[in-house]
Amino acid sequence: MPYVAGQRYQLEITVQGSLLEVRIDGALVFSVNDSSFGSGTIALYSWANAGSEFDDVVVDDLSVGDSEAPSVPRNLVATAMSSAQIDLNWESSSDLGGSGVAGYRVYRDGDTIPIATVVGTNYSDTQLAANTAYSYTVSAYDNANNVSIQSNAAGATTFPEVSDGTLLSDDFSNGGFADWVVVDEGDTSAPSSWSVVGG
Repeated sequence: MPYVAGQRYQLEITVQGSLLEVRIDGALVFSVNDSSFGSGTIALYSWANAGSEFDDVVVDDLSVGDSEAPSVPRNLVATAMSSAQIDLNWESSSDLGGSGVAGYRVYRDGDTIPIATVVGTNYSDTQLAANTAYSYTVSAYDNANNVSIQSNAAGATTFPEVSDGTLLSDDFSNGGFADWVVVDEGDTSAPSSWSVVGG
């Protein structure tokens, strides 16, 4: 569209979820739908118009009009990775309200307070007790702070504690081994290859 030198124009940039629209004096110049527009920075730049300037810039938060919660995260899976770690994975949510999904809250064992808030669709819960069962759910929230109901519950049991290889130990503090004897099973006439050693 043609512009007149010295004329004032009203430039309006609207971002709602993944939709970006640009208008000049109310007329739509272009629009594009891209999920990367859910967050970030918009810059104003006047190409080949050194004398142009932007005045009275106003930024309005349009996300307040979003009252619809994101969809429920689906197919939550919990996998034990060690005696102290369980990994969680789930499918991403969508947000039809327009403000876009902002992240996910992870809950453990029915607690109402999340143990973590993440942006992606996976989480590693660490520093857990060995050989213990844990249950998890996940909820999604959007940029207008609408929160979905919690996902299906998924559980896993951490591995038992790994042994250090010790077969026998004692906690005698007096250090006396006079009453310890070597007993061989089988032929008692055979010399023993075992000995009592303090340490």
